[in-house]
Amino acid sequence: MDLSRVENDLTIIIRADGTVTFGFGSHSIRDDGTLARDDDAPWFSASGVDRLIGGSGDDTFIFEGEAPDALTLDGGEGADTLLMLGTDTTWFISAADAGTVRNVQFRGIENLTGGIDNSDTFVLGANGALSGVMDGNAGGFDTLVLDGGAFETLSYAAISPHAGTIRLDDRLVTYDGLEPIIDNTVTTHRVIDMTSGKDLDAVLSAVADGRLMLSGTTFESITFTKPTASLTIRGIGGTDAVTIQTLDLGATALVVEAETIRVLAGQTLTSLADITFDATAAVSVGTGNTVTASLSAQVLVEGTIRTGGALVLKATADETIVLSSFLGSASIDSTTLASAIIGGGATIEARALAVVATTAVTLETTATGVTVSVLDITSNQTTIAGIRDGASITVGTAALAARR
Repeated sequence: MDLSRVENDLTIIIRADGTVTFGFGSHSIRDDGTLARDDDAPWFSASGVDRLIGGSGDDTFIFEGEAPDALTLDGGEGADTLLMLGTDTTWFISAADAGTVRNVQFRGIENLTGGIDNSDTFVLGANGALSGVMDGNAGGFDTLVLDGGAFETLSYAAISPHAGTIRLDDRLVTYDGLEPIIDNTVTTHRVIDMTSGKDLDAVLSAVADGRLMLSGTTFESITFTKPTASLTIRGIGGTDAVTIQTLDLGATALVVEAETIRVLAGQTLTSLADITFDATAAVSVGTGNTVTASLSAQVLVEGTIRTGGALVLKATADETIVLSSFLGSASIDSTTLASAIIGGGATIEARALAVVATTAVTLETTATGVTVSVLDITSNQTTIAGIRDGASITVGTAALAARR
């Protein structure tokens, strides 16, 4: 069936017996996962279809229940969507906007959508790409698998607990409605950006077969192989906290950027390369007669870190207060904390060690022609960089001990 001359957006419904029904009417998916369509609109049907070409509009292809025994589907022009209702489905994306699902070979399909309340698996092959969105839909437990391929840089950017993007060198993949992500690629540099909001419970841990996992309630959990050169985890916006559990990174360097970074007692982090913990909290606040601001950046190591490279523990709290549009008296209450601490029970072995904490508060006033009777400024700055009593520190061939 060839609908390529149809310019309007089509809804095309395919059934297991090869019957195809198409029309211009609207459709929706009920809460129970079944299809509802506008029966007042004209619909047309054909039977025994084993090859289907869509129109030039933004078409939606809907499979109700099982797919036909064999079907070749070409979405044609436009931004097309393939929707699979019914049972759990495994999607294989093997090329750009092309692949297989159930018994269907498809190409020219920009968006893939699973059914409601089921468990779909989207498998992105080494050469797979999707110009639209792969969507697990509401409910269920839907998985994205990056199935092989070698990349220089693979970057994740989380948007919400179930949505985000993945950039595989020059290829961008957008996902929604998913739960876990399993990354089987061979990657030189892997970068994981958490959401622009608060990510307060991120955990980097080891799982089976020497793989790693970054998990949290505000983004999809990601299970991945160790990158060959570097792993970077970034909190991006909001207030973020990353806790690192026992890991053996081999020759992989680690960079973590978040407002709070912790290696707790009983945990051991090992790498032959550099390890950098950069806790940076920065904010610009102001406007009005009263400004209250609080900022905190903390690195805390209570467990064990062994690295053949340099270990950098850095905490920076940088606060800018802009005072404008005020009349008469004005008040500023600022609290900043930058803390980089190696705890009393910690063990550190590194080629080089830096423990640095910095706080900065900048006051800017942009108001002109204003007489201020009282300007009350309270600034509490706490800056701590240190090694607590009882820690065991070996740097190069020298051993340091923290005592009272």
